[in-house]
Amino acid sequence: MKLTEPPAGPPDAADLFASAVREQVWRLDVAEEAKRQRGQRESDLLLADLPASRSLTELLGEDLGDTDYLVDQLWPEEGNVLLAAPDKAGKSTLLGNLVRALVDGDLFLDHFKTRQVQRVVLVDNELSPRLLQKWLRDQGVVNSDRVQVETLRGRVGTFNLLNPHLFAEWVRRVQGADVLLLDVLRPVLDAAGLSEDKEAGQFLRGPLASLAAEAGVGHLFVSHHTGHEGTRARGDSALKDWPDAKWALTKPRGEYGPRAFEAFGRDVALKPHLLQFEPQTRRLVLDPEEVAVSRDPDPKRGGDPSRDADLLETWDPPPTSVNNVRTRSPLEWNPVRKREAHWGTGRAKAAFEVFEHRRKTSPDSSPKPEGQ
Repeated sequence: MKLTEPPAGPPDAADLFASAVREQVWRLDVAEEAKRQRGQRESDLLLADLPASRSLTELLGEDLGDTDYLVDQLWPEEGNVLLAAPDKAGKSTLLGNLVRALVDGDLFLDHFKTRQVQRVVLVDNELSPRLLQKWLRDQGVVNSDRVQVETLRGRVGTFNLLNPHLFAEWVRRVQGADVLLLDVLRPVLDAAGLSEDKEAGQFLRGPLASLAAEAGVGHLFVSHHTGHEGTRARGDSALKDWPDAKWALTKPRGEYGPRAFEAFGRDVALKPHLLQFEPQTRRLVLDPEEVAVSRDPDPKRGGDPSRDADLLETWDPPPTSVNNVRTRSPLEWNPVRKREAHWGTGRAKAAFEVFEHRRKTSPDSSPKPEGQ
């Protein structure tokens, strides 16, 4: 009778552990290799778009066109623009004027020469289709077939450029446009789950810039709400670095008064000017002479620029600088510091600007320098 070996017993704990380790190492190796291959693929795609190196002599010799601005003095060619404005200040009205100027070749704000383009895409997530229709009809756009309107109010999630499928769809939709206008930024960030305080700049430089690059869009325009100061775009500080030009729309004389427009950036420097509004056509006209210097008072800094300037006009000798105003201002209760204090720099600056504007425009005013 042939003897057989006894059946093998169950593996001990050491064998099970070693087997599990080998399997886990294998899984990690697979994940690492997959990560490496994916990174290589992404690098290859980026390298395919990397411009060739060239010397300054070669750059200076290239024919890059002789047009410096899309909108003269305000929007550099192939540049990005960020419009910052308070709520209900007239962003959509300003955009309507801009759309008309771009496709009809009109003067923007009846003042700035604008290069006529073939196609503008307006992505609007604030106005209802009915109101947007009315406001753009009032503008009297002649070449309306050059404007592609995307109304996303209530559907802003469809503009989530972090979603690869939605991104591809928007590349298709805006392909070949000369200008892409986005009104406004905050709802788009919310739909993508991005923080306005920390990730707004990342969105502009990342997904939105990639959309423009892949679709061949040469000019980007984004509107955004301001913070408490009324002129600075709210949220991420990186918003200051993304645009080539920053436009600001303010309400210097209350909710229903004339708006003021200013612009600054790379080869852009326009001081605040009042805008005259024509209700029947919703057209805005820049007043080239009248400089708007008095803004709505900031509740954090207190005071009213116009009333504060009235006080400055009683001073003898007259104020000579913002710092002079600040140090000579009366002591008042400061709710932020919780003590009596002189005016802050912001309040002193606003009051001095109004005072100086009055002095320069009044023929009877001839203030003496301090100390005389």
